[in-house]
Amino acid sequence: MSYTGPFNKTFRDKLVQEYFVTDLKDKSIPHTKALNILEMLTTDAERGEWNLQGLPTDDLSVQNGILTTRASRYPLMVDPQGQGL
Repeated sequence: MSYTGPFNKTFRDKLVQEYFVTDLKDKSIPHTKALNILEMLTTDAERGEWNLQGLPTDDLSVQNGILTTRASRYPLMVDPQGQGL
């Protein structure tokens, strides 16, 4: 897992599709064709719990939740809109 926190959804999707998946294909590494990172790294129950705690259900927020809960170090949280208060 890599730190992608400062990037928006469009750029994160580009990283996955144009770089990560392309690299897998170029190196002939077997992979799931319709790769869904959210489904791979979380469960429906986990995303549901996050939603009950106030996390929006959009993909970007769920990706941020994955980065926050799976990181080996404490993440730096910046909340310019004050949504986490």
